[in-house]
Amino acid sequence: MHRHFERELKRLLDLFANLCNLVEKNFSDLLGAMEKMDGQTLEFIKKNDKIIDENEILIEEECLKILALYQPVAGDLRQIVAILKINNDMERIGDLTANIASRSLSLQKSNLPILKYLIPEMAFNVKKMLKDAVDSVLQKKLDLAVQVCSLDDEIDKMHAKMYQVLQGEFEKNPALFTAYMNYISISRFLERIADHTTNIAEDLLYMLEGEIFRHRERIELGSGNA
Repeated sequence: MHRHFERELKRLLDLFANLCNLVEKNFSDLLGAMEKMDGQTLEFIKKNDKIIDENEILIEEECLKILALYQPVAGDLRQIVAILKINNDMERIGDLTANIASRSLSLQKSNLPILKYLIPEMAFNVKKMLKDAVDSVLQKKLDLAVQVCSLDDEIDKMHAKMYQVLQGEFEKNPALFTAYMNYISISRFLERIADHTTNIAEDLLYMLEGEIFRHRERIELGSGNA
């Protein structure tokens, strides 16, 4: 029975690693396409969301099968529960990446630059958060997980500033209302991706430490409790 469990767990971990890498690559490709205003790649990124969804469903089914058949306990149980939760966050990041691709295509059709205002800085930081989150999960690195959590507040501040910046832009040129809404949407989606990467980092901390860190103050999380 234990040998069968180990085999099933390895299959689950392989599927999970594949999903994490796919989500990270899709987001990284998105930023390159935004910079180059590459409509073909943006369309391809949107289509990748379906593949991510299919993988998310498969991983959830595998988790539930292992829980039902083998009734794992302690660290094994925490690992599977964490994978279930992270799996959902990865799928949401895939959705949000596709949403950003859609808004970017709209800006491209309007002949407007996609990377404008605070979006490049936000995108760079979110890319780092996602990479660190994936690396922390796949390599079980607590220090990377804590770094991810520490960046979330900065993304929130940038997103709030975007509203102020674009409000001023709209007052100067209300004819570009639709474009400004696309910029705001991209900012909002980036902020949501940052939230999901923070969830992932906190779930890793739960998996490794056995404590639930979600909803604690970020400063407490980075002060040695991890």
